[in-house]
Amino acid sequence: MKNIKNLSLGWLVMAATLSFTACSSEDDLPQEPTAPQQPTETATKIHVSVGAGIDPTATRSTVDYTNGTRTLQFTAGDKLYVYGTHGDKGIETSGIEYYPNYIVGYLGLDTESFDSSNPTNATFTGDLAVYQWINEVGHKEEEQEWVEEQGHYEYGGDVLVGYDDDGNGIYEPGNDIWVVDEEGHYQIAGERWEVDVPGHYEQVSYSSIFSTDDPLGECNNVSGTLIHENTMENRDYSINESDQHVEYSCIYAASVEELMTKALEVKGDYNAGTKSFTLANYSVQPILNCSISGLTADATYKVEYLFGPTETMEYSTTLASASSPMTATGGTLSFAFIPTIANYFHGIRLTNTADANDTYTVNIGQKSFASKVYNLSRIWDGYSMQKRIVDLSKISGNYTAQDGDILTGDFNRNVTITDGATVTLSDVTLESSAIFCAGSATINLLGNNSVSNSDAICINAGTLTIQGSGSLTAQGGDNRPGIGGGSSSANVVIKSGTITASGGEGAAGIGSYSNASFGTITIEGGNIQAWGGDNGAGIGSGMESSCGNITITGGMVTVWGGRDAAGIGSGFQSSCGNITIGGSAVIGAYRGGDNAECIGIGQGGDCGSVTVDSNMIDTGEGSGFRTIEPMP
Repeated sequence: MKNIKNLSLGWLVMAATLSFTACSSEDDLPQEPTAPQQPTETATKIHVSVGAGIDPTATRSTVDYTNGTRTLQFTAGDKLYVYGTHGDKGIETSGIEYYPNYIVGYLGLDTESFDSSNPTNATFTGDLAVYQWINEVGHKEEEQEWVEEQGHYEYGGDVLVGYDDDGNGIYEPGNDIWVVDEEGHYQIAGERWEVDVPGHYEQVSYSSIFSTDDPLGECNNVSGTLIHENTMENRDYSINESDQHVEYSCIYAASVEELMTKALEVKGDYNAGTKSFTLANYSVQPILNCSISGLTADATYKVEYLFGPTETMEYSTTLASASSPMTATGGTLSFAFIPTIANYFHGIRLTNTADANDTYTVNIGQKSFASKVYNLSRIWDGYSMQKRIVDLSKISGNYTAQDGDILTGDFNRNVTITDGATVTLSDVTLESSAIFCAGSATINLLGNNSVSNSDAICINAGTLTIQGSGSLTAQGGDNRPGIGGGSSSANVVIKSGTITASGGEGAAGIGSYSNASFGTITIEGGNIQAWGGDNGAGIGSGMESSCGNITITGGMVTVWGGRDAAGIGSGFQSSCGNITIGGSAVIGAYRGGDNAECIGIGQGGDCGSVTVDSNMIDTGEGSGFRTIEPMP
């Protein structure tokens, strides 16, 4: 190939969920289901009411990109794929498992009874086929085993080996001779089952299986899968003769909104009491939202999704074929698709339809996906696929950082890091600005970076990981930490880097706001200095607040507690979880006055247990300054 480009993608995670809850008002209650019709000899027309508690005023295409939620309404043309088993699972002599009967088929939305003013409820009607398992036909055959021959060795006589000087023969004992007592042979060892005709399903009349007018109610497990009227054409639902399952193929769309609107799978179980299905998000369906720039403007590309248990990614699914390719509008390919959730190696292959040798291989790496939107952004610089470099000084408004962004420059607006993203700070100065983490994120440090604002670095939820060879100075305003937040679901992990964090009045240097809570704090390495604001711990909780467990297993950590606050632990009239110190950590902790501990409790507060590994040298409390370091 004339150009083989190996690309590396990172990930930006944004939650993607489907929510179908109980109806919120009397007008939203499911319609009264109509009585099932009497069955015919070959199938039955079953009328069911499908209820979903979605706000009737919402539109089916609404997508909230903050948390990835999609609303849903029924639309004329929708179908319901129904699949149920009947009877106890059996097992054939050959070991094949089966259910005695299946009921399966498609129900269409009943437009006559459908009330468009209450689009979250509908009646679906149609013919469901009944399949019966026909047992396999076979016979037993004798099974033989080989019996080894039996025998013994006998003396084979002397062998002439030469002559002496007088011409007399010289003899030595010869080899023993094997004498067969009983020849090897086959003998009957038992019987084995030979299948002449495999077991299979055949469609049968309804009356031979079910005894009531509600066959779904007689089944053991019945599910309904909603298939929207505008479902993507290459999403293939079918009744497979062998297992009767809905067949699913990987699909793509031009945008996340289109994919969420048309493709995400919703499913529910049948309720015999109400004769209805209540649908909810069924399977784990992540979305990869891809933007690949720097390509030939308006060129068309065949796009393949690669995956497999090894780095060779031996499996592939064509998202866009050579005959129906994607167009790199302005040199950018934008598309979204649903990958496999397996913990596989994943990748994307782009092939220029005008030159099959011009191929880009995007190596994503090994990853297990969840039900979220993963935003992927890369740019081709002519030699390799690079992460996007963003000069913040050239941006006029707040900026949302995507996975793989390298941020640089001075900025006086806020930066939001999207859930799941890995972002690099490279000589960034944010004045009167903050970095907000919408969810779990990783910040890589290059060069010298500083953030100063009321919120500084604020973690709203999930875990922020900070690492790298650079430095970061974070100064929080009143009641705000340098690094931390105000939610017990927010956590921070520091792996490396030079970190200086100062809290404003009432806040921790690293940890919680005042009058708020924070999750766990973990330090595994780096050079960390943390100052608590007035009444705030250096690392831990702010004033009248709380934090989770604090674990320090590495790094050089020096902390100063604010007035009446611990160096590491709780602030004034606050609490924290357990504190664990060990590994290679070197600690220097100053308390904020005689009424607080260096490591542990602030004045009027409380703390969980304080555990220091036995291999550490600990000066203990009492002097206002406590050191802990590994034994030499």
